[in-house]
Amino acid sequence: MAETKRTNEEWREMLAEQQASGQTQVAWCAARGINYHTLIDRARRLRKEDRKPPETTPVSKWVEIKPSSQPVETPEIAGQLVIKIGAIRITAGADYPAAELALLCRELMRPC
Repeated sequence: MAETKRTNEEWREMLAEQQASGQTQVAWCAARGINYHTLIDRARRLRKEDRKPPETTPVSKWVEIKPSSQPVETPEIAGQLVIKIGAIRITAGADYPAAELALLCRELMRPC
């Protein structure tokens, strides 16, 4: 007998139906012509899938920097990089290490 291809959602519905039926898995499968071992395997796979942490979008390593249309406020910061994150303002000279500046920005943007 050819096995019917079912989606994970269909297997979840079938497992819920079996549990609600009050029948043993063996009896429930036999009454519906479903291979008992297939049911057990699918239940195991779905449990394993449910334990997986959700996939997250990788954090970009690049930060978009847009030039400000605002004039430079004071002459002493000309030639320096000014970064504003919320109410925080960071001024860094051209020789400031980029890796340290990126780390500082990430930490400041992290929720408390």
